[in-house]
Amino acid sequence: MHHIDLFITNLDKACQLNPKYYKDTIQREAAAKRMRAAIIFSLFGISITVFQTLTQQTPISNGIYTIVIGFSIIISVLLTRNSHPQVFKILFSTLLAISGPVLKYLNEKGFYRAWMGIHVYPLIVFMCTGSIKHYLFQSVLQIFYITKLYQDDMISSLNFLSAEVSAHLFIQGSKSLSYLAMFQFKFPSKMLMKRFQSLKKKKVK
Repeated sequence: MHHIDLFITNLDKACQLNPKYYKDTIQREAAAKRMRAAIIFSLFGISITVFQTLTQQTPISNGIYTIVIGFSIIISVLLTRNSHPQVFKILFSTLLAISGPVLKYLNEKGFYRAWMGIHVYPLIVFMCTGSIKHYLFQSVLQIFYITKLYQDDMISSLNFLSAEVSAHLFIQGSKSLSYLAMFQFKFPSKMLMKRFQSLKKKKVK
């Protein structure tokens, strides 16, 4: 428990934002929680990727790239916490926007993880930025990827890979993204519950 408390304390310090960019304490605290979520999401993704890479469930090149993206997100939080909020939102959205195409071009197996990412990247962007604009941009971008970048790879995989190999690769990609989806559900529900309790206390007073 001591280690967890220490981690949370350091995480809170790392996500202390510049007050001049926010209207009030509530808005600043909400933004800080989203940045904390981005760090936790990245650490979670890094941990899963390390395990899958070591157990040969993920190609080494894809694993290394995913880990680099995870650490890049953490560094972007630390470097932009005193800057205008849009700086972090743009960096975070951009890092996820390029992930799918890069994974696809690293090797043929990376396509499966890129394909699965189209379902969760927009929601992750919304969860960690709170921006409808960035969410919509990411959604439109992923639709573009499906129709222009991933479709040929899907056809090729169905033509040249056996059903067993294709199923195995899809299962591995789905498992990774299912873990992230669980994180997506847990964080907003916990955040909304705290918000409800806070409003309830104010009403009582």
